[in-house]
Amino acid sequence: MNIKEMIGKLPAGVFVTDRDFRIYFVNRTMLELAGVTKSLTTRRGMSAFIFIRPDGGLMKPEDSDCLCKGTDKVIQRHLYLRRPDRVTLPVFISGVRINDRGTEKIIFTVTDLTRLEGCDILPAAGSEKKRFHNMIGESEPMQNIFRLIELAADSDVTVMINGESGTGKELVASAIHNESSRRNGPFIKVNCSSLVETLLESELFGHVKGAFTGAVSDRPGKFEAADGGTLFLDEIGDITPSTQVKLLRAVQERVVTRVGENIERKVDIRLITATNRDIRSMVSKGTFREDLFFRLNVFPINTIPLRDRGSDLFLLVNALIEKLNSRYGRFISGITGTAMQALMNYSWPGNVRELENALEYAFVMRRDGEITTAELPDEIFSGRDKLVSWKEPMIQNRFSRAPVGKDELIALLEKYRSSRKAVADHLGISTVALWKKMKKFGLLEKGE
Repeated sequence: MNIKEMIGKLPAGVFVTDRDFRIYFVNRTMLELAGVTKSLTTRRGMSAFIFIRPDGGLMKPEDSDCLCKGTDKVIQRHLYLRRPDRVTLPVFISGVRINDRGTEKIIFTVTDLTRLEGCDILPAAGSEKKRFHNMIGESEPMQNIFRLIELAADSDVTVMINGESGTGKELVASAIHNESSRRNGPFIKVNCSSLVETLLESELFGHVKGAFTGAVSDRPGKFEAADGGTLFLDEIGDITPSTQVKLLRAVQERVVTRVGENIERKVDIRLITATNRDIRSMVSKGTFREDLFFRLNVFPINTIPLRDRGSDLFLLVNALIEKLNSRYGRFISGITGTAMQALMNYSWPGNVRELENALEYAFVMRRDGEITTAELPDEIFSGRDKLVSWKEPMIQNRFSRAPVGKDELIALLEKYRSSRKAVADHLGISTVALWKKMKKFGLLEKGE
């Protein structure tokens, strides 16, 4: 087997260009990734491949040239590869300039990041991580959270995670545990708001037989279960004052006493708490113990609401579509530009959890093709709290295409039972503008 045959069977895409970006060689994997034919690459050279930068702009061949000037200079970039069928793949591209018997050439390799199963950190431009454990984000706030997680994981410091519901507080706690030296120990989770006071104490500290009605045998608590690992207490702001007193002692001394006995038991745990409440305000009002707060808030991490994460929404939508395709056995190829713009204009009070619910709703409504505005939940359009800051030019350019197509307009008219006002409100346009679109697509009744 010669070198070209070996390269042809590599799982990564490979292509070789000259100084003017004419293609000398392209392997089968690259053609499959890009969804193009070899003859097209022969005619158009590197321009046959549509690479999109993370800022939404098109990466032209000359852009890659300026990134790898000089012999043996290597480039490495996180990009998106857009196929003719409008499927967009996150990819990692590497290029190196070589001198082949007096002829200057550039060898590019392209890796489809969606195929890197089991990889916690996807390679990206520079040292940035686009995926960290089960979290996704390229925005500066998310990159900062990734750094804080790594710093917290280097020690047994007690961490308090603050943030709105649906912002991934449990994911942050899990990432800290999995990055730490305790990763092989247990990761025990307790939702403090789901249990009444008496049951919560038993859940945390354990109980002995006969301690209360229903205690038919001795039972260790979550503190003991987490020995050697991490204990994650979610919704810590919901615990009662009496439970706060007992928790303070356990946090200070790493000692617990089961309900109904006087034996002290030492535990070796890393403690992480989380809340969506303003604990400082609760301290000032006297509803949360100040000494406990300072014990828990040693290393605070604030999760980021989705509305403040900018272009992360694009990454999250792609990842969730892939996840839901696998779950439901569907073939959703992506999302239309207008539907994506609608998602970006929404404030997402439920954050990433609400985004996943919205896309799951769309999967129920559609089996294949692209998700349009017709398949999105009505609440995405019912609010008028448009986030103007999200309508940046780079976002507009990324999803530039016709505002609404004929098929999408027909689906909307069916969804709203031909109510033009409802369709116009859904699209955020006037009824006159809608009438013009219907006329353009031949959807008007005779005489209109």
